[in-house]
Amino acid sequence: MYLQPKAGSKIYIGQNTSTVSTVQIKSNAGTSGGGAIYFNAPVLSGSAVNHHNLTLAAGTGRIQFSQYLGALPGTPSYDTSNHLGTIVIESGMVTKATSSDFFIAAENLTLGTAASPAVIDTAGDTVKHITFRVNGLVKHNTSNIKAGDGIIPRPWGRFKIYPLTPGHTIEYAPVTSGGGYDVYYSSAWDGVLAESFTVGDLAHTGDITINNVNNTAFELIVQNGNTGTIIIKNNYSSQNKPLTMQSGSGGIVLQGNGSNASVNLGTAAFSVASSSKFTLQHLSTGTITALGGITLGVITADTQSSPAGATNFTLNAGTAPITITGDIGANSNHGSGISTRLGAFTVASSGQITLGGSMYTRDNITFTVSNANRNLLLTSAGQTEISSSSGYLIFTGNATLTHSGGLYLNTLFNGASPVELTLNAAAANKTVMLRSGGSYALPNADRLIFAGLSQNFNANGATLPARTRLALAAAAV
Repeated sequence: MYLQPKAGSKIYIGQNTSTVSTVQIKSNAGTSGGGAIYFNAPVLSGSAVNHHNLTLAAGTGRIQFSQYLGALPGTPSYDTSNHLGTIVIESGMVTKATSSDFFIAAENLTLGTAASPAVIDTAGDTVKHITFRVNGLVKHNTSNIKAGDGIIPRPWGRFKIYPLTPGHTIEYAPVTSGGGYDVYYSSAWDGVLAESFTVGDLAHTGDITINNVNNTAFELIVQNGNTGTIIIKNNYSSQNKPLTMQSGSGGIVLQGNGSNASVNLGTAAFSVASSSKFTLQHLSTGTITALGGITLGVITADTQSSPAGATNFTLNAGTAPITITGDIGANSNHGSGISTRLGAFTVASSGQITLGGSMYTRDNITFTVSNANRNLLLTSAGQTEISSSSGYLIFTGNATLTHSGGLYLNTLFNGASPVELTLNAAAANKTVMLRSGGSYALPNADRLIFAGLSQNFNANGATLPARTRLALAAAAV
């Protein structure tokens, strides 16, 4: 069956009436058990108010679109005003005839039936990405979503799904928690073949919850905008595949439900946009393991919702770099007087560790630097504070702390292995100051070196090890 209007025309499903109708197009005849259905123009609802439904079936045959289903391409986003109501593709292989991406906009989309599969397949000479903008998706039987074929030199395309309604909240989980969300997308779908899987969109405003998702086999990208929040609830893990996140002003939350919460990506990387603050909430200890590297912006602690003495945070990047562009914790209180400092903060990497702000904790700040040639780099141009109200600053392995701004070491040192700490702060009118009256003795190796200092060094009455060396540089002009 061919539906081929004149060039520039559109195919409308149903009329502009007050009654929602369902149009069925089925082509199951043929010796192979399937026919073919071809749409050579955009397929839209005939009403922008009462969105009509479309059911397609081609058996083992092909359903081919040359344009968009339920939407028109537009700038900067798709025009979905004439989206379809419910699309049911009972059977057939859905393909694209052109090199453009494949986009479906509908209130609900069902792929396959209990007896037969439906396949979305954009394999071809060019990369074609697949996007579903739907409030509900049901995938039956062995139905597949296949963005390209991955054959060199044609890499896999990307798959993306987000709600038709911008403010809808999303739960992405292996099984639905049973309520409280507008949209549920299953993380247990098999047969999704793509370079990456994106949940959400930068124009989407609703909150997104990633709820106890484990063993993901593809790169996951999670994004929203405006005031949206992204919540990692309990645990997330992947088969050495990256996790990339960008939120609205609500930020990204690692939520432990009163216990621990973790992200474990194996050898892959964890990346949060610098504009998205990262909050530890209602947990004892949050852990991120990503041996491909870790990138975060501002890190905060919602200690008001967490167990007493909790909100500890551990980062492990193996040999890869760790970059944190903002402050870690805050030297401030909630309205009830509860501190927003982290509990203990632990960082393990033999790669470059770069910190762009101050650190505020209640308990120990520990850096495990197993490669003596690597640096702990502070990049803030202003005054940086390293502050632990009840704990110590601990270095395991030799460390060189490099900083060109002012530094307030509002903590004491401790360590289980020999430590040689070098502070470089050569800028004029910047001050390096120690905690008032503090004792900076290193228990196993009294080696503390302050090198390249400007004249503005303030021991502040602190007790320094006998082998402390102060190397003052000439003040910059």
